[in-house]
Amino acid sequence: MRFLDPAVPGRPDYMELGLAALRRALRRARIDVDDSCTVALLGCLQNVHDVFGVWEWRERLVSIARQFELTCVFLDKPA
Repeated sequence: MRFLDPAVPGRPDYMELGLAALRRALRRARIDVDDSCTVALLGCLQNVHDVFGVWEWRERLVSIARQFELTCVFLDKPA
């Protein structure tokens, strides 16, 4: 996700095609990929998914919500 931001240094050339496709898909989903805050939020969410166990997700999502000043109301509802 961090490579969605063109200003991030060290973006490998071989990723350009995949990043362009990802940017198009996110735009079709009405996600503002040009906003650095949105890209940072997506990166945090990807990190939670990739690194932490499911049993840790709630705690991590609450932490991310606080970091980005979002509401935690939806986390109280069971999936």
